[in-house]
Amino acid sequence: MGPILSETFDEKYLIHRSLTKFGYFILVARFEQDNNIETALDGYRLSKSKLPFIVVGNHYTSYGKYLKRKYAGDDVKFVGGIYKKDELDALRHYAMAYFRSLGRWNESVSPEAMSSKCFIVAHDNIFNKKVLYESALYFKDVDSARNVIEQLSQLRKDNQDLFIEENSQRIKYEYNWNKIVEQHELLFEQLLKQSH
Repeated sequence: MGPILSETFDEKYLIHRSLTKFGYFILVARFEQDNNIETALDGYRLSKSKLPFIVVGNHYTSYGKYLKRKYAGDDVKFVGGIYKKDELDALRHYAMAYFRSLGRWNESVSPEAMSSKCFIVAHDNIFNKKVLYESALYFKDVDSARNVIEQLSQLRKDNQDLFIEENSQRIKYEYNWNKIVEQHELLFEQLLKQSH
């Protein structure tokens, strides 16, 4: 099933984790070196931001252990996996920014975040841009991640309503079952014609 646009977000998940609305950054990723986690976190470290940075995912890998050592002196919180959709949606929604660090194809992850009506900062690559278009801020390297974080308060004020509305519309009209079924029907019809 395609992502369902979330309409309500439970603040109890913030209280449970001692977080405040729009008072933290969040990143959700598999702990692999090519997922640009360090790029985002190094930019955060250089920005000297006072907001905590929450990192969601299985950090019990060798790379996860390395990251925990590297950022031990920073306000980076490795919280492990979060598998309850309503909790993850709420944490994304109430973040100052949701960082999408993945550098390769996984189209489902962006629509999941888009459906939680969060403000997205994504790694600048063709995969993210194919899904998010111009409805996100982008970072390519440590310096651009730092610049985005340092200017985020103003950038969010200038763009959040437009970005969230565009992403919500894309969820409704591009990532829905009717469109997926229609596309499959067209593909099967084409394949049938080619086989005759």
